[in-house]
Amino acid sequence: MALEGLWRVQGGAFDIVQPGNWRYRAMMMLPDHIMPKMFAEALEKIRAKRPSPSVEKLRPDRFREGLCIQTMHIGPYKNEPATVERMEAFAAANGYTLHGLHHEIYLSDPRRTAPERPKTVRRHPVKKK
Repeated sequence: MALEGLWRVQGGAFDIVQPGNWRYRAMMMLPDHIMPKMFAEALEKIRAKRPSPSVEKLRPDRFREGLCIQTMHIGPYKNEPATVERMEAFAAANGYTLHGLHHEIYLSDPRRTAPERPKTVRRHPVKKK
């Protein structure tokens, strides 16, 4: 499954060139057949094979986003603010406002994709104005 991220900004406005206040949660979708016991067993195998403090942060969770707008961003991450501006304009033109956490789904592997060609689904919850 694709890596996903939920983004928010702590104490101010989002600025792509000022990542110091960015906060995020990385996620990957789990198939429905993965039960808590299976997840716990997988964590034990990871701990035994490659111990890391990050393993202790892993947890299964449910996520429900609700009504959203989304678009495909193709290009460098530094160009994403223009995409977000288009999303905000679309929401406003249709009587909505962005709220909640910004959601990204990374479709490209940055190790194998040219820096100017990554594909990212940009999704944002909306609510009526």
